[in-house]
Amino acid sequence: MRHPAGRHRAVRPVVVAAALLATGLVLAQVAAGEQDAQVSAAYSCALPSGAQQVTVGFSQAYPATAFGQQQLQPGKLTVTVSLPRAAVTGMLPAGAAEVSAAGVLTAQITQGSSVREVPWGELTAAGVPVSGEGPLVLTLTGAVPSVTAGEGTGSVGFAAGALQLRLLADGAAGEGASVGCTPSPGAPAVLGTVPVDPAAPSASGSGVPSPGLSPDPGPSSSPSPGVTPTPAPTQSPAGGARREPLASKEDCLPVPSEPLDADFLPPLPDPVHDIVIPKPGMPPMPDNAACGYAVGYANITKLGQASIVNDPSASPAMVRVNASRRMAFQNRNDYPHYMEVDSVGTLQLPPAQATFLTYGFMPTTARLEFTPRGPLTIVAVGNAFWNEAINFTIYGYQSLRISDVKINGTPLDVGPDCTTTEPVKLTLRGRQDSFLPGGGDGKPDYSLQGGGPLAQKDLYIPPFTGCGTHGDDLDPLFTAAVSGPDNSLNLEQGPLCFPLTDDPANPKCAPVVMPSLPHHR
Repeated sequence: MRHPAGRHRAVRPVVVAAALLATGLVLAQVAAGEQDAQVSAAYSCALPSGAQQVTVGFSQAYPATAFGQQQLQPGKLTVTVSLPRAAVTGMLPAGAAEVSAAGVLTAQITQGSSVREVPWGELTAAGVPVSGEGPLVLTLTGAVPSVTAGEGTGSVGFAAGALQLRLLADGAAGEGASVGCTPSPGAPAVLGTVPVDPAAPSASGSGVPSPGLSPDPGPSSSPSPGVTPTPAPTQSPAGGARREPLASKEDCLPVPSEPLDADFLPPLPDPVHDIVIPKPGMPPMPDNAACGYAVGYANITKLGQASIVNDPSASPAMVRVNASRRMAFQNRNDYPHYMEVDSVGTLQLPPAQATFLTYGFMPTTARLEFTPRGPLTIVAVGNAFWNEAINFTIYGYQSLRISDVKINGTPLDVGPDCTTTEPVKLTLRGRQDSFLPGGGDGKPDYSLQGGGPLAQKDLYIPPFTGCGTHGDDLDPLFTAAVSGPDNSLNLEQGPLCFPLTDDPANPKCAPVVMPSLPHHR
């Protein structure tokens, strides 16, 4: 069964960076053009004949100086790729006379110890003849988002990462071949470095200052959903986030490698024109490991109470994420825009203790064990640069087992297999919209990197089976006490840590924030 997200127009997909860009915040924008960067780098491109070393050139203008808490706007990005002509010809339909391209470059943006990888503009290349001698050269260009520099001195650095290309034969929008290119080992291609002057002029009418490096909404460019870098921890509704010890790279490992669950991916608004990266047969996107905490409450209607999920005071489990595994976008001038970014995650919750009433009056305690049935599929649809809210949905399945039951203090043997007849389906939702005119819906924002509130209002707990021993059938007991519709989950996610993209000189991740429990209404 598919789970459509509806027909969305343009958008960007978990934790609270944009919420700090409060309504009415006015930022002075620094224009590009005071320094021009022209660099080339060796890349390895996956072609049908095998990996091929190619040269990729980059050209982009940057301002000479940026100011803390203010925007800087890099100029248009130009990427020149030289591919083996014979290999390209073999990837196109027979008789193709011309090849054009669309592409997405992953950029690494740094300021101090803050390092984030973001899709850097939507690039297009005009058609060039397929026939000819020597390499086939594609020149892709496109606008990129502005970036808000964080407080303090130092500089904002921009470096080129993975490049995903889609080759289009004779201008066909829906047909083409995909090519994935990654930088060869060594120093990354530095696109630009902009010094930050802490003595920034005050911005008229400004509200809450920007806490750190952050892509900003703009009218002409479209970053990936959920790429807002992590802000400093903020006060949660329940009264304050807590910083845990520094996390090492190992804390975010293993990187989730499971595929996205196709049943949870929304149908594309226009499959003919929408561009999907990577396409079948194309190399996967580079791993983008992250980890963090999500804690909260499960509200069980029949029990009339809330049970803590992933108790922050009792060795809570980390959620691990492999971000931006798939992107789908549409940016034709004559068609509504569309932007979707999909990530995969894993979460093995620790066992929890629950107290409830059986027969309506007997106090009962039990151990609840959750087992994931497949990965979490994280779907983000929307893009702030097109002035559209970003809607996040986290899908997954968890089976539920009950053990160590005591009724009024007396042990009750329920056996080893007292479980729900089918897994519990998770459909957690969050939204990022404070950047909209008027401040959006006025509720706290959520983004994958920045965290924030996640909720599911329609949690269904299936009936129980396998409960009881020695011929006793206790299934009806637990089904009557717990199972049914109209339950809910209220979680608070902390900012994600991205240790694999941290500064090599600082192998530790930024402190991992343990969020406070949300209100369990």
